[in-house]
Amino acid sequence: MCIQYTRRLARDLKRWVHEDSPLGDVTTDAVFWSKEDSEKIMDIQARSRVYVVCPSLIEGALGALGLEPEFIAPAGWTQGVVVSVRGLTKELLMFERTLLNFLIHVFSISTEVRRVRELLDSSGFKNVRVAVTRKTVPGMRLWAKLFARAAGADTHRLSLSDMILIKDTHINAYGDLLGAVRAAKENASFTHKIEVEVSSEEEAFEVLPYVDAIMLDNVGPEEAKRIACKLKEAKPSIIVEVSGGINRENVLQYVNECVDVVSMGYLTLSPPLVDLGAEIR
Repeated sequence: MCIQYTRRLARDLKRWVHEDSPLGDVTTDAVFWSKEDSEKIMDIQARSRVYVVCPSLIEGALGALGLEPEFIAPAGWTQGVVVSVRGLTKELLMFERTLLNFLIHVFSISTEVRRVRELLDSSGFKNVRVAVTRKTVPGMRLWAKLFARAAGADTHRLSLSDMILIKDTHINAYGDLLGAVRAAKENASFTHKIEVEVSSEEEAFEVLPYVDAIMLDNVGPEEAKRIACKLKEAKPSIIVEVSGGINRENVLQYVNECVDVVSMGYLTLSPPLVDLGAEIR
């Protein structure tokens, strides 16, 4: 799943390194000006447990950049060295911070996604999908979604082009909930599912005949579960998603046998950061 994006990641890493050193690395140049460049190994170590995903992608991208991966931790939980890469000293020093920043970001996502996924699985909710959202750092959406998916999450929409999700902003701008839904139904391609965001039972049942999925947004946990079961009873094919302020600490309060999807924006935008550091030897 991940390896097909090797060239894309290599291009992004190269671009980010150039952004960080548009006219070179003046510190490294000054320190090593009269010293012959030699090969070294850079170890990136996890000081806390991380959930590694897409190791082949990371290995391939580093190789495409002219670096020589010595070790990439296999997919799964690990602590200690996660990446060892060989290269010229100046190259490693120039790449160090950019590579660290990227790995901290994507492994923080994969680690938190996995924690939530394992919590739900161990609590009897293996059929509830954990979905990430469009709340991603600009320019990082592909990597956030890819690493989340590899850790066990559903990507939800990859972009605005994927499906029709009518949110409160659309409804407020249109001026009428049912009118907005009917307009979307009339004008949408048959290839696009329609989901609508609601905040009450009344709104949910108003749109139920016209949509494929309903998002119960910022509805309290007990109310959300109650509405979800009533919706399933009325229309068994409806997909019920709950969202809004949900995290690993409270996710179990929001799920039952009637909830299909729980979406959490923090997973890709602000997950707890894993502790990674780099050493060159």
